[in-house]
Amino acid sequence: MAIVDLRGYLLRKVNPMFRYLFGNDKIEGGSLLDLMHPEEAVAVRADSTGAALRGTRHFQTNGGDSLWLSLSATPCVGDNEAILIGRDVTEDKTREAELAHRAHYDAVTGLPNRHLFMDRVQQGLAQAGREQRGAAILFLDLDSFKPINDTYGHAVGDAVLRSVALRLRETVRQTDTVSRFAGDEFLVFLSMLRSVSEAEVIASRIRAVIGRPIAVGDVDVSVGVSCGVATFPEDGNDIDTLLLQADKRMYSQKKG
Repeated sequence: MAIVDLRGYLLRKVNPMFRYLFGNDKIEGGSLLDLMHPEEAVAVRADSTGAALRGTRHFQTNGGDSLWLSLSATPCVGDNEAILIGRDVTEDKTREAELAHRAHYDAVTGLPNRHLFMDRVQQGLAQAGREQRGAAILFLDLDSFKPINDTYGHAVGDAVLRSVALRLRETVRQTDTVSRFAGDEFLVFLSMLRSVSEAEVIASRIRAVIGRPIAVGDVDVSVGVSCGVATFPEDGNDIDTLLLQADKRMYSQKKG
């Protein structure tokens, strides 16, 4: 609980729990805005009515940790102060963030899942169309992965998938998206390409990088990768067409 001056969000008085939550014994006289996360403070700074002191707000403790408080404020009669009551909801916000992450990212590799990948491709194709640039979808299927699972178990198999994911992220550009599609299949979206040949160069680089031995504890294993490439706008203008074309080319390469 605190008493706040609405004219500058100065903290007139605070109770011991307020000091405890922020880890700061010398908090009175300072601004509530200084305790907020910088982005939150910008949004709140312009308000002088007290409306910004309601709802869930993002703060930072004296040690730099995130602190989320659900706020309610009651103006004091006859002055510009308000009684502020905050409830710590940090655990709730943390759980919400974890659930949101699980909904969009693969649990084994940490890569964007199919849903997030499709969303990013949709946006990337729209941007490429506006700016008359190229783009590409790479459909990847690991070779010789099943024997690793069968011989060493799923723990080693998952470690191999994580290594492949890391190598893929390190091989493409920061503006590109790598996704685990399903099982030992991966997708890569290459955005804003200058030419079709640029996609082929990256695909060749991926084949070489994935083909290097992977060390998992005392075990060294090797996998290959079959890679199908479909480019925008040459092979199609929508996600489904590009995915189908990349999938066909991947299987043609695997059979060949």
